[in-house]
Amino acid sequence: MIQAQIDRLRILNSTMARAFRERGTERALRKAVFTTIATIATVIGSDTLLAQESTAQREFPADLGFRPFAYIEKDEDVFPPGMTARTIIRCGDDLTLDRGYQFRDNPDFICWIPRDGRRGWLFVNHEIEDLHPGDERPSPEMQNKSGGMTRLLLDENLEIVESGMHVWQTSNNCSGIVTPWNTILTCEEYPNTDGEAPPPPHLDGHMYTWEVDPSKPGMFERRPALGRFSHEAAEFDLDGNLYQTEDQTPGFIYRFVPEKPGDLTRGELTALDAVRKRWVTVEDRARAHRSSLKAGATPFARPEGIARHPKQPDWLYFALSGGAEKWDHPWGNYPLGAVLAVNVRTCEVKEIVVGRPQQESRGVTGQMQHPDNIRFDAAGNLYICEDHKNKKLKIENGVAKNHGRNEVLVWHEQSRELYRFAVMGKADSEWTGPWFADTGRGRTLFLANQKDPGVVYAIHPEAR
Repeated sequence: MIQAQIDRLRILNSTMARAFRERGTERALRKAVFTTIATIATVIGSDTLLAQESTAQREFPADLGFRPFAYIEKDEDVFPPGMTARTIIRCGDDLTLDRGYQFRDNPDFICWIPRDGRRGWLFVNHEIEDLHPGDERPSPEMQNKSGGMTRLLLDENLEIVESGMHVWQTSNNCSGIVTPWNTILTCEEYPNTDGEAPPPPHLDGHMYTWEVDPSKPGMFERRPALGRFSHEAAEFDLDGNLYQTEDQTPGFIYRFVPEKPGDLTRGELTALDAVRKRWVTVEDRARAHRSSLKAGATPFARPEGIARHPKQPDWLYFALSGGAEKWDHPWGNYPLGAVLAVNVRTCEVKEIVVGRPQQESRGVTGQMQHPDNIRFDAAGNLYICEDHKNKKLKIENGVAKNHGRNEVLVWHEQSRELYRFAVMGKADSEWTGPWFADTGRGRTLFLANQKDPGVVYAIHPEAR
């Protein structure tokens, strides 16, 4: 809209200038040009002020926890007014406990384990492929370019006290979860897109979920009973059953019911059949994807993040990054992705948010494309991290022709609106690892910008 007004004023300016030149009135010409430029500035300024005023005066849900803002592109990441986003660590920073080792690239899953008082351990996955599997501690040159997990000890001011490697020689560590018994699950992602071929030889020993002892660096074990496939994310229900998403198209939603509470070495592995509303048995766990296809599990368009609703614990929400495949069920065609929810007891599936092709308005509410990581806050607001082609916003006649930068959008259940929480400053990156924790700075959201270079933030209200 602003660009169209500017274009009209430029035409007016040109016409006026030509007329005055014909009359030879130089002083009047200068005055007309000045007036026109001032008018243009007023138009731009009034539209900007109007947007600011409408944002400032607008009433937002009381439990949202932040003030949304209109879309903006800068060279740095943008967060809500009134919030502090402090950098905890950047990729390439040296680790304090491991000389020669660095904080590796591609931070993904983040979780917080309280230690004592207001201090705590921050754990960060690294989504990097490891071509040298094994159990031995690698050299810095090798480890700085491969997956695994880093552990950071933060004090009450969120300053790093200690930092070191915690998991090594794992591959493409994507998302994960803290277990009810306070270990950590870290998930290896590696899409095997045809569903039939075995994994490539260099992934021998990979494509698993690993259970990590947060108190002891180097103490992590495979959990083959959870299946071998392209693991994205994990979540528990209140009965201690584990749910996992498979990051590929088609991908499946898995459930693991342990024989004994707190023991992930034995139990029943099933996949969701949402059409017949049941969980089907995964017979071959080493080839879980192929087994799920044969058992009639429901294929989805690239399942990614998964999170349990804090107020409706039977409902798990999961993100589909998207795909244009069409299957024989109502959830098979989401070219721009979607967020769905499944009732783990009844197997009912419902749509929550569907990706849209462009953003017609860049106000405080947004539209979503290609959701990836998701996380609920305590109030039941769903934080959604986008992962799409991250380009500079292009607008023609007031309408966006692309989706601009990747954003963090917050879905508010009662208003059914998506509110803007963050806009990425750089291209070719994505938001990852949202995790809420009570720290020395109060309620804190940990969040990562994955690339160029990767950075982990702690976001909390100012003056705390």
